[in-house]
Amino acid sequence: MVSKMRIQSERDRKIIKYIEKFKVMHRDQIIEACDFYKLANPVSSCNLVLSRLVDRKLIKPIKGVTHSYLYTLKESKINEKSTTLFHSLEIVETFLELRRKPEIEIVDYEVEKFYGKNLAIPDLILKTVIKCKKSVLFFEVERDTSNRTKQDWRNRLNRYQLLFESAESFKQDLPKLSTIVLIVLTDKKIEVEQMPNVRVYFYKNIDEFYKALFN
Repeated sequence: MVSKMRIQSERDRKIIKYIEKFKVMHRDQIIEACDFYKLANPVSSCNLVLSRLVDRKLIKPIKGVTHSYLYTLKESKINEKSTTLFHSLEIVETFLELRRKPEIEIVDYEVEKFYGKNLAIPDLILKTVIKCKKSVLFFEVERDTSNRTKQDWRNRLNRYQLLFESAESFKQDLPKLSTIVLIVLTDKKIEVEQMPNVRVYFYKNIDEFYKALFN
């Protein structure tokens, strides 16, 4: 747990919260998520804050493959070469892309929340307001589907159905939810049978999802 004594500003708390949620972020994602872009010199301002948080041992930089530096919590054991790292960055980017859409208001969100063994772990759960209507959307970012079969997707949807039926903490979080609406972002669409309480939709990216939503 991050010590509150070493966090000085609201922006510090915001950065730490985002990195706790998403596990890892690169600097440009932090600039956008924490509104540094509203400042006169967003890059230098963000660099200054991140350097201070590193000096106070609240976060640590790790050398990135596609970005100069990534940032994670000091105690994080994430491997800089792992697929988990790249997947986490994809989840952040998906969240930010959704946040950019003017007609999607994100009220609250969860990242890779664990509800129990053998149950689905959504990449994102978003509580939103769309067209003046409250909605809960579940997202999975699945860029590499080369080894995925119909049975793999069927098994995954079964885990979502089990999540809906059997997880008490899930029911407490979303007591009025009648159907899980699952958005899968992937380059390859696979035809799968829908579950009783799960509806899955495949899109290549957020722009395609957004167009489908408002057409």
